[in-house]
Amino acid sequence: MATLVQLSGKPASGKTSGARFLAPTSTIIIDADKKGLPWAGWKKDYNKESKNYFPTSDITDIVKVLNFANSKPEIKYVLIDTINSIMTDKEVADSKRPSFDKWKDMAVDIYELYDMIRSDLRDDLIVFTMAHIEAYEVDGETNWRTKFNGKYATKLNLNSKLNYNLYAFVDRTNEEKGVYSLITQSNGKNEARSPMDVLPYKMENNLLSVVTAIASSES
Repeated sequence: MATLVQLSGKPASGKTSGARFLAPTSTIIIDADKKGLPWAGWKKDYNKESKNYFPTSDITDIVKVLNFANSKPEIKYVLIDTINSIMTDKEVADSKRPSFDKWKDMAVDIYELYDMIRSDLRDDLIVFTMAHIEAYEVDGETNWRTKFNGKYATKLNLNSKLNYNLYAFVDRTNEEKGVYSLITQSNGKNEARSPMDVLPYKMENNLLSVVTAIASSES
């Protein structure tokens, strides 16, 4: 059973930026957004020739890449960026089909993807999924949750499939260079979660630090 870690946050909050600390030789990135990676020089480390960069949002192709990673013991980490592009691109592709229940189909695809990651992949594999968040009101207070196309996926409680749900944000008090951080536990208004005593409540957005802490907690 692979470890499933969701990085949640608003657009441009640094969800993917923490991946720059991971070794490209042990990492595969599935770029469902198809926009490249958010740091300079990424193409020399992540590219099709190295078989560690796959720009696709097709769920069938993503499962194939996950199975490929699963067959390679040297691959320790897979990133899927973002689940929202998977859902949106499926909605657009299938919108011409008659009598298509788009909300339900997309919800089931993501649910089954998370279930496959947790059930079928190697125990030592860590899969990161990137997700946008949306605001919603409860008793007049703003709360935050994973953003889905439609309401059906929200009812499935995909958060229950996650070992970790880390909330990314960037502090731009210094306008020249933002400080990228992760929140690892819920403050009662979001879905952040992590096992007790594995990660500090707030930490640098550095996925190497995240996986090092996870490995230490399991040893």
